[in-house]
Amino acid sequence: PPRGPFEVAWQPGGDGGAVAWDFSPLGKRCACVSAERSRVCVFDAHAAEAPPLWLQHRRMAAAGGSVECVAWSSQSGNLLAVGLRGAVGLWRLNALSSPNREVFAQALMTELKLPGALGGRSVRALAWHPRGRWLLVAAAGAAAAALIDTYTGE
Repeated sequence: PPRGPFEVAWQPGGDGGAVAWDFSPLGKRCACVSAERSRVCVFDAHAAEAPPLWLQHRRMAAAGGSVECVAWSSQSGNLLAVGLRGAVGLWRLNALSSPNREVFAQALMTELKLPGALGGRSVRALAWHPRGRWLLVAAAGAAAAALIDTYTGE
């Protein structure tokens, strides 16, 4: 289990805050949304001294930051969903030991567009199905949620 309390180093000059957090299924990794909502920090909850992985993508920085929430797949500590405006970003984080961690992470994001009336709205909540294939997505101001098949994107 994690040993705490411990601190995670945030970006230089930032306010040091985070707006959303989620632990991976076995509690080894933690993902958190930076206060400016344009990056996600992934760190090893069992080794706070290890440098964090910063996930960045041009879609996350659009409109001054659009990340609202994060959720690890219920089946894998390697699959992370990130709620964006009008889409969900999926990262397969199988190789956190890449020497150039931010560039490596950028290449791994798959974007799943929100269907119908949810398109263009900010994703505010994510919940994985226990089997890990489907993702329930709730968006701001929407009267319904969407169930997305992460294998097909539909």
